[in-house]
Amino acid sequence: MTVTTTVDRREILHDIARTTGYAGAKRTDSDAGAYERISTTEADEALLTRFWNESRDVLCLALRRLIEQEGMEDETYRIDLRLSESFDTSLLPAVSIGIRSYMVAAVTSKWMAIVDKGAAAEYAASARTILDELERKVYCKRPPLRPTYNS
Repeated sequence: MTVTTTVDRREILHDIARTTGYAGAKRTDSDAGAYERISTTEADEALLTRFWNESRDVLCLALRRLIEQEGMEDETYRIDLRLSESFDTSLLPAVSIGIRSYMVAAVTSKWMAIVDKGAAAEYAASARTILDELERKVYCKRPPLRPTYNS
């Protein structure tokens, strides 16, 4: 069974801006320039795009046995996964959310490694945890059902 998931890169960058803005705002009590230093702006887009591509590479490496096709179409990231016929289809929304969450956490962790090294490890650990959970989800199968026969 082939499952296609799409993620809008602009939405991911918006989520990253919200996350970094919130992280910066939470530190203004102890660090007056934290918000300006930590939050992303449109001027940071080139660097964030590099981090986006690096995160895509890590995602592809983790799911390499399942990927049929992967790539960008304008601002939309598309990944086609070849999953087992026994895959539990109730997990499809969780797989899409996992890919999206991973991309936000991974790009944010790379950004934080530049602007706030103390928090970078937390974001990197979060990204790794999300990716591990995503790998478990895509390999999850429904239990076999015993056939029943009418007499």
